[in-house]
Amino acid sequence: MNNPFVLIRSDLDRDEKRQAIEACDASLPRPVTPRDNYDEIFEKMDRYAEFIAAYQNGIAGYVSMYANDQETKTAFITLFVVKDEFQRMHIGTELMNACRRIAERNKMKRIRLEVLNSNMKAISFYKKQGFYEEKPCSNISIYMLMPL
Repeated sequence: MNNPFVLIRSDLDRDEKRQAIEACDASLPRPVTPRDNYDEIFEKMDRYAEFIAAYQNGIAGYVSMYANDQETKTAFITLFVVKDEFQRMHIGTELMNACRRIAERNKMKRIRLEVLNSNMKAISFYKKQGFYEEKPCSNISIYMLMPL
């Protein structure tokens, strides 16, 4: 279901990416900006990741995904967030649809992500999007996988 009031952009410059991350950080279970290695994380995302943002009267959410593993043909979502006030408005679905399109364009066969075991809302959302629980990642998180 497309939301006609959501603008999806993948052409953000560095400053726009930083602004999106900072604006959405409070909606993450483990915020990114306070981390000691935030600058390193940002540099890697800026250089190598697909960064997609959703706007609805301002930034509503974003996703960072690597879709460049030509060996395993597996894209990897590293960050996926929709601001609390924009949840349940199909913005996450729009972001995931953009991920699918980009992954397919880059000839990926699947998309993987890591999610905290305790984040039941996210796990439920990912399952509705076609992901399944693949395997444990650590004692606090799991990998989920979606075939394309």
